[in-house]
Amino acid sequence: MKCKIIRIAIRNRFLPNSILSLIGACGAGSRTMSAESSGDQSEVDISGDSLSGDGDDRHESTDDEFVAAFLLEILKADSSLKSKAKRNEWTWKAQTDVVKWQATALRAPLLRLAPGLTPAALECFTCIRAYCGDLAPNERAMHQDLTEVKCVYTVLMVSRHYFKLLIVPELRDEVYCQLMKQTTSNRSPAADSCQRAWRLMSILAAYFTSSDTLRPFLVEYLSAAAADRRRPCQGTAAVCLANLRKTLRCGGRKNVPSVEEVTAVSAGRSARRQLYRLPGDALTMPLAGDEYVLDVTTELQRAHHPFYLIFCRSVWHHPLRQDAPPLYTEVLFNQVAPDYLEGLLLVLPGGGAPAAAVLRDVALVAALLHRAAGLPDAPHARDLKFLLPKPLLALREPRPNKWATWVAAEWPAARTLSPAAAKSKVLQLHLWFGRL
Repeated sequence: MKCKIIRIAIRNRFLPNSILSLIGACGAGSRTMSAESSGDQSEVDISGDSLSGDGDDRHESTDDEFVAAFLLEILKADSSLKSKAKRNEWTWKAQTDVVKWQATALRAPLLRLAPGLTPAALECFTCIRAYCGDLAPNERAMHQDLTEVKCVYTVLMVSRHYFKLLIVPELRDEVYCQLMKQTTSNRSPAADSCQRAWRLMSILAAYFTSSDTLRPFLVEYLSAAAADRRRPCQGTAAVCLANLRKTLRCGGRKNVPSVEEVTAVSAGRSARRQLYRLPGDALTMPLAGDEYVLDVTTELQRAHHPFYLIFCRSVWHHPLRQDAPPLYTEVLFNQVAPDYLEGLLLVLPGGGAPAAAVLRDVALVAALLHRAAGLPDAPHARDLKFLLPKPLLALREPRPNKWATWVAAEWPAARTLSPAAAKSKVLQLHLWFGRL
């Protein structure tokens, strides 16, 4: 491990516990660090031309040499350590241990918090240790009620469907720092302690993000873990990173996760069975842009309302594949055909009839729709209202007799197809990709 630090600029006075809680991010490759606590802001800018190693144990422990070099500069700059006596009390092991996994309870928060937030921070760490199976036997006897579900609910601090963490940035940062600590150099006797800490972080990342100060280091920490294929937690770290980015982009989930969801995620299952219907139901409620599927389903479950999920393809980048499975073709056809007949896929230039080439395509689609219904005989004029988009039927031109002639001309070719092939042909037409 090589660690060459060219420049370290320190502004204001560092608070050791605040700084140490962020060092885990440095171990993942971060080059700039800052800490914010109780109005006092400290910032470190680290730049160098070499910060590398062989990587053999990077996924197992914090880069101790980097931490040592970094803490040495803090030691020199911190006015509280000017005296020789104070410096003699300061040890490398004590400082690096602050950012590594620990089995015992915290005596104080990792960050400097307001006194009123200290009990909540310490309770969160107890819940994290209980969730990961790291409580000592005597502690387990004291906290028999701390099931994995209650641990998650307590960390989220739900009170009347009100997330206290969502309005207390210091607590959000504290929880993320605690989880980064418990996923760094984890030496727990519990085999799945580290993995469960990552799973807990994946749940929390779907609900809230960190402060702007901590965010670069949190993202770097998650990115490094998600990119390292040697780590058993690589997949879960990738889920954490994806959830955090989605929370940053769309906002966090609003409803507390169900017991079933917490149990599934805790067991390493990221999917759940859910009944859904194909497109075509009359009564539907599209999700709003800021809604999450699991939030909505959890709320409906608690109210004992029956519901179904209907999945639709809303973005078309590529035409239908020639080897598409029959069920896939059926689902898309039942989604597209009603929208087409309602005129949702049709643009009329200036309110008039479209170009002649588009009219021919519409006639071909009409013949294909007739055949897709399994009808062997040519369509009649009375059938056109079920085969043509409504906006075209409302136009004065072309008149119905013209439409009947055009559709009849396309029928011989459509008749040779099976109903399934006719549906596939409808979806393959470039008609659906902006022509109309």
